[in-house]
Amino acid sequence: MYGKIILCGFVAVWLTGINAYGQTEETLRGIWVNEAGTRKVEFRQAVNAWTGQLIWAKDNSRLRPGDTLFENLSWDGRSFNGKLIAPRTTAPCSIVIISQDKIEITGSKGGMSKSVLWTRVK
Repeated sequence: MYGKIILCGFVAVWLTGINAYGQTEETLRGIWVNEAGTRKVEFRQAVNAWTGQLIWAKDNSRLRPGDTLFENLSWDGRSFNGKLIAPRTTAPCSIVIISQDKIEITGSKGGMSKSVLWTRVK
């Protein structure tokens, strides 16, 4: 009997989006570097949504420090959804928090998508 109660409690917590790592939307706050090591972005909370600004780029892109790369990011309890801003285009994006120090950003456009892992800068 007690085993069933514990199991039901575990399932209820799992279904509400609370995971073992304890991520919340605050986990996104901070500076992150992409897996190629070519860009750093700082995520912060604006008035009603989260944004991500470029703070450093190693490649010779059209992007400059201070450019907003992610905007209108909203937390749904499991991931962020918003807009990715790239030179000459914008696209829907999602950010999944994998752990306290790892996120996966996926941008989609025209039926295609690309995912990139980012690591928190300590």
